[in-house]
Amino acid sequence: MRLTPSKLTSAALEARLAGLNVGVDGVAQLYLSRADMQGPVYSVPVRTWAPKGSLQSTAWEIRQGVDKAAIRFESGGNACSILTSESLVKPKNVLQEPTCLIEWSAHPEEWRNTGNSTLLSMEAMGKTVGLHPVKASAFVFDPQGGKHWIADFDHNLTVTSAADTFAFGLQPAPAQTYQSVQNLALVLRQSGGTACDLTTTQTIAQNAAKQWPNKPMCFIRWTSMPEGMEQSRSWHVPQAVGAPTVLGSQSISWKASVFTPAGDEVDLSIGSHELEVIEPPAIEIELPTTNRVGEDIYSVSQLGGYVGNVTLNALAADIDLSVSRDNNEIENRTIPSYGRTQRISRYVEGDERPLWSETPYRFTARYAKLPALETSKEMTLLAVPHEKILPVIMNDERRVIDTTSLPVNVQILDTRFPEDGYNLSKMGDWDVRLLMSTAGVTYEPISDWEPISEDGLASFEMDLALLTNKMVRVVAEARVRSPVPGYESIRKSSFPMSLTVLNGEPLDGMIQALRVIGPAPLRSTFYAMTVNRFETSDLGDVRWEMSKDGGGTWETVENTGQLSQRLTMVFAKGTYLLRAEMTNRHSGEKSFTPNIEVIAYEVPAARLKGPANVFITDTGRFVLTDMAGNDLDTTGMVVEWSEDRGKTWVEGTGTYEVTRDAAERVYLMARVKFADSPDDKRVYRNLRAGVAFRDVRPPRVQLIGPRRPEVGKEAIWKANMMMPYPKMDLTMDGYFILPNGEEIHEREVAYTPTMDDFTEEKSYIGFEAWINGYEDKGGKGLTQHRLLFWSYDWPEWSIQAKTSAVYSPADLTMQTRSLGLFREFEGLTMDWDIPPYSGMEIVKDTAQNSRILRITEAGTYTFGVHVSDARGNYSYAETELTFMEPIPYDVTLSWSGDNPALRAPLGVLIRPTITGGHPKDRIETRTYSLNGEPLANSGDYGRAVLDKGEHTVRLDIASQMGHTAYGEVAIQVEENTAPVCTIEVTEGRTSWLARSGCSDEDGRVVRHLWFIDGVQQAITSSSISVPMWRYPNGEPVITLVGVDDSGAESDPVANY
Repeated sequence: MRLTPSKLTSAALEARLAGLNVGVDGVAQLYLSRADMQGPVYSVPVRTWAPKGSLQSTAWEIRQGVDKAAIRFESGGNACSILTSESLVKPKNVLQEPTCLIEWSAHPEEWRNTGNSTLLSMEAMGKTVGLHPVKASAFVFDPQGGKHWIADFDHNLTVTSAADTFAFGLQPAPAQTYQSVQNLALVLRQSGGTACDLTTTQTIAQNAAKQWPNKPMCFIRWTSMPEGMEQSRSWHVPQAVGAPTVLGSQSISWKASVFTPAGDEVDLSIGSHELEVIEPPAIEIELPTTNRVGEDIYSVSQLGGYVGNVTLNALAADIDLSVSRDNNEIENRTIPSYGRTQRISRYVEGDERPLWSETPYRFTARYAKLPALETSKEMTLLAVPHEKILPVIMNDERRVIDTTSLPVNVQILDTRFPEDGYNLSKMGDWDVRLLMSTAGVTYEPISDWEPISEDGLASFEMDLALLTNKMVRVVAEARVRSPVPGYESIRKSSFPMSLTVLNGEPLDGMIQALRVIGPAPLRSTFYAMTVNRFETSDLGDVRWEMSKDGGGTWETVENTGQLSQRLTMVFAKGTYLLRAEMTNRHSGEKSFTPNIEVIAYEVPAARLKGPANVFITDTGRFVLTDMAGNDLDTTGMVVEWSEDRGKTWVEGTGTYEVTRDAAERVYLMARVKFADSPDDKRVYRNLRAGVAFRDVRPPRVQLIGPRRPEVGKEAIWKANMMMPYPKMDLTMDGYFILPNGEEIHEREVAYTPTMDDFTEEKSYIGFEAWINGYEDKGGKGLTQHRLLFWSYDWPEWSIQAKTSAVYSPADLTMQTRSLGLFREFEGLTMDWDIPPYSGMEIVKDTAQNSRILRITEAGTYTFGVHVSDARGNYSYAETELTFMEPIPYDVTLSWSGDNPALRAPLGVLIRPTITGGHPKDRIETRTYSLNGEPLANSGDYGRAVLDKGEHTVRLDIASQMGHTAYGEVAIQVEENTAPVCTIEVTEGRTSWLARSGCSDEDGRVVRHLWFIDGVQQAITSSSISVPMWRYPNGEPVITLVGVDDSGAESDPVANY
């Protein structure tokens, strides 16, 4: 194909080209050459493009009026940019910047645009059943604005019928209900198909469809309803309420439909529910279960009062209740059910009536909406003796003796008015008996039933023989004689008669003693007591008697003690009998205790003397001595010895010897008694001693004296010699061995060390000791101490100074230190040289080796100390110290605000940075001020809320040492800008949704104030939902005011 240029210049060649087929892209070669076919030929590739893509949908088959399809164009390449706005595509050069316009050219009957400038999309809903083509066309524009079609993209949308795809049912769905009295509330709920909201209001369903909801709104029409039932008037949701009034089979039916956005109605389904209306059960009346005497007869106090509860059980329906007593109506009212099953309770109470009279009581109940169905119950109230008519024990006794019987009198009385006595017509006829308890819990009868007399009295004889020493409680029990069969009443007296039954028989006693045999003089205490501990309280006076001749004669013992039951006596050597005469304090009966024998004897006073340790093969000698240490005279005494801990005894004399050939410990026992003492082990004086037979050892020697003697100064040592074992009957001796080898036979020695001793590598002082008679048997030994010699050396001295700071004021502690190792100075004295500086105070000078000073002024200070001892040695030490003035305080303030725009009101936090000062100084007070005024509620940090303008914050400080300083900072606060608000209201299915569009250029909006028809609402969020049912006349006036974080309010904006 040869092209004819449409434009030809010296610099350009132009010709029109186009694709052969519309919507088909491809590549062609364009060849350029000279017209004379001379010269080179140029090959130029030419490409044609076409948009690629397809229509995509969430579903290509939808149900009529129910489902939605979201359809969009989806590009399949990048041949051109896809835009949906003609105004955006026209300016584009189709060759330099390929851009295509895509728009809908065929669409369903009901649809809405959901796209934007770069997306072509729609939502479609089926209005009629069938196929509906959907097509999008692509166009490009030439430079002159001409619109050229280049491609189509299409697809069919299938709409099917929605009939019978939804199912509904009643909840609950009762098969039966009671006529008139059972109120029903049956809600129609969806039981199958796509979920939808239900309403019986056509306007709500149509308005919801206009909003293209994701969940459809189903419109319900009731087509039939039983008489007495209707749609709820307080709720648009389908709910049948009421009580059917016609017996028999009834039907509740309905029709469901849905609306398209254009308002066309589409039928979905129809349904019904069959209901059988039956007659309700009769009301049940339950009579009381308490105080029942016979068939519908109940007992009540003759004074009136509570009998029991009558209970009415019925369906959840209003009930008319009538109550009458003695044919007089006392209640007549209608009791509402409030939708709950009826369970009604009423007290049955009688009024004051004559004794044994009868009163009729009647209850009648019927359904308020079905009065023909009535239930009635009648009961009879029998007036019986009131609860205060009781038997009363007339006795006043509280303590009785078991040797005589007790007459008991009981009378029937009105305990409210006991002084009125007994009245047969008011109190009735009774039988009486007695009950008794010894434990206070369970009462047992102790008499038969006895009739009362004309005065209401009954008498009894009470045997006390078996109740000795017991606390008993006696009550009277009365049984009424009722003229009406079936009624009985047994009552006890209010208060028991408490009796203490005392023992009146002679007492069986005994004597208890702490000691009845012992060394004379024997002091002992005797107690007279009863054998039975329960008779202790029966014991009265006690008289004591003593016999010295085995009971031949008795003499009364004078008892000076405060208690006659206790006797304390001292007995000389001898044998005695003792008894006590006991008196029963209740009856005066007397009796004697068995005799008790008392024996007083003498025990010899003796000690056992002998060694505790003896060498093996040696003999230990033990001797009995008197208390003064002299040998005991054993004339008229019996002496026995034992070496086996008292298992066997050997009679002997006052001395005893023990020896062993091997190491052993012997336990030696001796006992002594007078020959005329009774045969009792307590008459012996028992003595014990232990002796150990041990190996031979030398004496133990303790050297007392210096271990470090001074050269040239006399030292003294003493030898303290001790036996190798304690308590041995042997002698010992010994001598000193000096460091130079000299022997001194003394127990104390003096020696002056020399320089030769000082230079000797090792020096000792010793003591050779032995036990006389055992020198060659191992009884000799040497004890040595090593000696270290020293000389007195005078060292150099210095002053060690320690300060709390290098600045004044400061605490200074000085101590004298020796620079050598020698420490054992004699008579060491230190005299301090401290000039009287004006900037110095002496804090402590009680110790001679130290001084504590207080430096109060800066400067250089010189101190010295003179050190000397008792031997004439002397040294002087000196130190010089410099103290400086403290660095002045420097206060720098920094701050931070609570909003980044620094606009009013601005909450600020001021932080101080304090440097300098004395190391030991502390800041005592911090005072913040704002613009010259004190700043309240400030501590270590300052806090304030500032208005617009420039402010000055200052901090003044004061320290413990009296130093002061301050720091300032200037704060600029900008004026706050109020927020700006807009309002957008969207109408929903059941409410209007209002959204705020508030902004604050120098902060943020913290809450929103909403007003509906001028009334402020409690909600403060950025949106508010206004229900339509509250405003049936249409959309109300919704007003919005925004509040920023500084409290500033925007100008009000409204939807009108």
